[in-house]
Amino acid sequence: MKKMFIGKNDQKDRFYLTLEIRDNEREATTIDHKKVFGYKTLSICGEVVEYRKKNASNFGQIGDRLSEITQPSKGFTLKDIARIGQIWNEWHLNDLQSHCSHQDKAIKWDQVVPCSLVGYRAGSAWLLKELPQEIINEIKSYFLEMAVA
Repeated sequence: MKKMFIGKNDQKDRFYLTLEIRDNEREATTIDHKKVFGYKTLSICGEVVEYRKKNASNFGQIGDRLSEITQPSKGFTLKDIARIGQIWNEWHLNDLQSHCSHQDKAIKWDQVVPCSLVGYRAGSAWLLKELPQEIINEIKSYFLEMAVA
């Protein structure tokens, strides 16, 4: 997907996002220990370009900086940008989960007790948190708004 401008902060730094929903035609194990074939992965990356500069000063995982935006681009509200940040935090790279749904994600992966259901050890494989259709639709709606802006 194309890089899109989403807004500025009070210092006139510009914020850009690149959103992608990839189709994967391979097998994966979900965080609930189910085998699935074919799934979608959400990837979100960002850039911050400082005022009067041409190149980005921050790249990649800038989700924690979205709250700095005070002047959303056309078609966005601050509420929209906050929601994109929530989706980013919860669903970005949803196929690279280290913990199963029975393990506490707040505990560092190498200190988690193995899953009591199947013995899965956190961090021993990448697990899939299946991306719900409503999140896909929501992300696509923001992308369409971004494409129009």
